[in-house]
Amino acid sequence: MNLNFRLWLCLLPAMTVPMAGSLFYFVILAGRPLGNTVFLFTKLFLIFWPLAAIALTTGFHRTGPAFNRQKHFRALPLGALSGLLIAGAMILLYRFTPLGDYVRFHAVEVRAKVEEIGILDRYILFAIFVSMVHSFLEEYYWRWFVFGSLDRLVSPLAAYFLANLAFAAHHYVILSGYFSFWGAFFFGTCVGLGGALWCRMYRTQDSLAGIWLSHTLVDLAIFAIGYDLVFRQVPLPIAQG
Repeated sequence: MNLNFRLWLCLLPAMTVPMAGSLFYFVILAGRPLGNTVFLFTKLFLIFWPLAAIALTTGFHRTGPAFNRQKHFRALPLGALSGLLIAGAMILLYRFTPLGDYVRFHAVEVRAKVEEIGILDRYILFAIFVSMVHSFLEEYYWRWFVFGSLDRLVSPLAAYFLANLAFAAHHYVILSGYFSFWGAFFFGTCVGLGGALWCRMYRTQDSLAGIWLSHTLVDLAIFAIGYDLVFRQVPLPIAQG
């Protein structure tokens, strides 16, 4: 069994398990103990599957020093700039365009989903964790492992398309819990385009530092919008005395 074939065997589940997992823990089993178990399994898969793939396909992509401090520091300015531009554009669109009106129209659904998955009372802590920790996990998984592996196997254009189609697919499922089909498709495709930008940055910088920073800033903007939807747009229930 040659190296490329073994790598494809590792990539196929890598590109499909996150979407399948989110379908169960966020839609079918949302708010149930079994859903939480599937959620935990899916996140552990993101951590350990690339490591298992390396064991099966030693040397599958990017080689060189394990840590190059200067390379990672050089990646930070573009990461900060791209993250701030995307985050700023999102907030401006939310505040001043019909797209924001569409999002606010679904504020009740967003709050209901936040309550259903059990993060309403710890929204800010959850937002910080996802923005700063989970964003790194996604970059490690989707850019370093999935895109980095595809970049070895297929043409650059095909690598961009396949990696970000899989990245967007997971978000299509998540967004369907908040918006209509077309809304989820539109926002999920925007996520895929953002992923393509981060793939490009990773390919040129060979570093996760800049794209992690960019991803963190974008996630913080998303959770800021979410905070407005959940705690300001939806009237709080009046306590019965």
